[in-house]
Amino acid sequence: MSDNPGAITGNGYSQEQLMALLNSTVDAIISIDDQHCMTLFNSGAEALFGFRSDETIGQPLDMLIPDRFRATHADHIHSFAASAKTARLMGERREIFGKRRSGEEFSAEASISKMNFDGTSRFVVVLRDITQRKAIEFALRESENRLKLAVEAGRIGLFEHQHETGDWYFSPIFREIWGLAAAEPATMATALALVPPEDRDALLASYREAYELGGSGRFTSEHRILRREAELRWVAVNALTLFDGEGAERRAIRTIGAVRDTTERRQREQDLETRIREHTEALRQEIKQRETAQAALVQAQRMDALGQLTGGIAHDSNNLLTVIAGNLEMIEDELPVGHAAGKYLREAQEAARMGASLNQRLLTFSRRRKLEPRVINLNDGVLAMAELLRRAMGETVTLTTVLKPDVWPTLVDPGEIENAVLNLAINARDAMPAGGEVRVETSNVTLSSDVAAGQFQLKDCDYVKLTVSDTGTGMPPDVVARAFEPFFTTKGPAKGTGLGLSTIYGFVKQSGGHVTIDSEVGKGTTVTVLLPRAIGQDGRRSGLADGLATAQAQGEIVLVVEDNAQVRRLTVERLRRLGYHPLEAESGPSALAILDLGNRIDLIFSDVVMPGGLSGYDLATLVRQRLPSQRMLLTSGYTFDNDGQDQKRHPDLRILRKPYSLADLAKTLREVLDA
Repeated sequence: MSDNPGAITGNGYSQEQLMALLNSTVDAIISIDDQHCMTLFNSGAEALFGFRSDETIGQPLDMLIPDRFRATHADHIHSFAASAKTARLMGERREIFGKRRSGEEFSAEASISKMNFDGTSRFVVVLRDITQRKAIEFALRESENRLKLAVEAGRIGLFEHQHETGDWYFSPIFREIWGLAAAEPATMATALALVPPEDRDALLASYREAYELGGSGRFTSEHRILRREAELRWVAVNALTLFDGEGAERRAIRTIGAVRDTTERRQREQDLETRIREHTEALRQEIKQRETAQAALVQAQRMDALGQLTGGIAHDSNNLLTVIAGNLEMIEDELPVGHAAGKYLREAQEAARMGASLNQRLLTFSRRRKLEPRVINLNDGVLAMAELLRRAMGETVTLTTVLKPDVWPTLVDPGEIENAVLNLAINARDAMPAGGEVRVETSNVTLSSDVAAGQFQLKDCDYVKLTVSDTGTGMPPDVVARAFEPFFTTKGPAKGTGLGLSTIYGFVKQSGGHVTIDSEVGKGTTVTVLLPRAIGQDGRRSGLADGLATAQAQGEIVLVVEDNAQVRRLTVERLRRLGYHPLEAESGPSALAILDLGNRIDLIFSDVVMPGGLSGYDLATLVRQRLPSQRMLLTSGYTFDNDGQDQKRHPDLRILRKPYSLADLAKTLREVLDA
C-alpha cells in the first residue's frame, strides 16, 4: 500500500476507506510482502494476537508463529508462493496454530489470497480463532461416543415410532434381541407377530393407552417373545411418547424406547427360586436357627451366581478357541492333499473363526478400536457385501458392481473398508429419493510420481481404486468443499451425524491412501478411494506352508509362560514345528526362576492374564529390570487389559491376540526376534 493515506487504490477506495473496511470485520487480516514481513495488521488481528498494528508492521510473520513451527515456516511460505497449485489453494480454509503476545498458542482457521496493491503482489491471510469451536466439537464427540458406548455396553436395543407418518425404526441390537433379520420391515406388526397371542392384546392396549389422549406418555413392560424355532425369550421395554399441543389439541408426535433381553436374569431368578423352595422343603423340620442359617446360605449362593456371570467368560472362551483352532490347523497340516476329512476340518475352522470374531465383538463394545490391517483382495470384500448392499439399497435403487479381475491386493483393515463401502452406498442411496443406480467399481491405477506427490500427497504410485457413484441430486461446489469436515451434513435433523465421510477420510489417510469427491448438481456424485498396493502378495488366503515359508525359526530358545495347560501344550508343539526350542513356565514367578538360572533365552512368550498376582505386563517389568534388552511377546484373549494402562507402561510390547493361527504366530515371532 502507498504511504499516502489519501491515495486511491485500484478499486476506487482510498487507503483510509480500505483500512476502515478491513477494521470493521472481527476476523484478523494480515498482509505480507515477499520478505515475509507484515505490511497490514487490522484491528481484528490486534484483538486476536494482542499486538498493536505499529508493533507488527515491517516485522516478520514469524513473531506470530509458535516456536515449534518456526523452523519450517519460511520454507512453507516460499514453497507455497512458488508452487503451481497456489492458485488452486486460494481461499481454501486450513487449520493452523498461532501465538499471542502472551505466548499462548491457539487454533485458527486461515485462508490465503494473493492480491495486488498498487502494482505490488501481496499475500493476504484471513484468520479466525476457532479455539472455542474446537472445544465444542470435542465435547460433542465425547458426548456422542459416551452415549454410543453406553448403549452398546448395556446391550440396549432402540426403537422409534413417528405417529404422523406411521414410520418405525429398529436398531441392529433391537433386531438381534427380537430375532429379526435386517431385511424384515420395521413395523408394529413385525414386532407384535413375535409376541405370544395370549399376551398380545394386553400389551398393545397398554402401549396405546400411554400415548392416547390423557395418557402419561410412559410405557413400561416386561413380556415374552417367541422367536424363530420356538425360542421363548423375555424382554423389558421402556418407552416415552412426546406430544404436541395441550388438552383436546394434544397429539402424539414421536415415541422412542429401549429394549433389553432379560431372559438370563429371569432364568437365574427362576432357578434360584426353585432351589430356595427345594431347600425350604428339605429343611422344613429343622429348628428356626437352622432355617435362618440356610436362608443366609441361599443368599450367599445367589450373590455368587450373579458374580460368576460377570467375569472371565471372554478370556476363557478365547483360550478354548485357541486350543480348538490350533489343533485343527495342525491336523489339517498333517492330512494329505485332497483327503476326505479336509472339508470337515475347514468347516470346523470356519466355525472357530466365527466364534473368535463374535468374541472379539463382545470384548470391544466399549473400546476404541485400533486399525488391524490385513492384505486383502478388494473384489472379495465387495462380493461378500453385495447381498447386504442390495438389501440396503431398496427396491427403487439398482446396484451395479464392476470389478476388474486382476485387481491388486491392498493392506487395509477389512472391517473399516466394509464400513466405508456400506456408508458410501447408503449416502448414494439417500441422494436418490426417486431411485436410480449405485455403481461400485474396482480397478488398478498407477500415478506418476509428480501427480502422486503433488495432487494427492502420496508416496507410492501403484494403487487400488474403489469408486462408488450414483445418479442422484449431486452437490454444489461449496458442499463438496466441506463434505469431509466433521459434523458437516446435508441431511435433516436426526438423520445424520456428519461423521461418516470424515471417518472414511481418516481411515483412508491412516492406511496410506487418498479419497476424493467429484459431484455436479443434477448429475450425481462419485467418491474415489485410493488404497496402496500390497507388493508381493495376492490378497487371498494361502496354504499353511506358503504362509510359513519366510517365517521359519533359526534355532532360537523361546520361554512359554501360560497358566492354561492346554494352551501351553499347544503352543509348545507349535513352536517345535516351527523349529524353535521351547521351555515352559506355568506362571510369572516360575518364568523368573528359569530366567535366573542364567541360560540363554532368545524370547519370552507370555500370556497377559495369569493367576498369582503377576500379569504378563508385570512379568515384563521385572524381566527388564534384570535384562533390559530381553525380547518379549505377549498374548491375550482381551482386546485391552486394565483399561490400556499396562500398554502405556510398555508401549513397545507386541500383543498377539487369541485365538491366532500358526502362520500369525510364526510371522509375529520373527518380527519380534528380527526387530
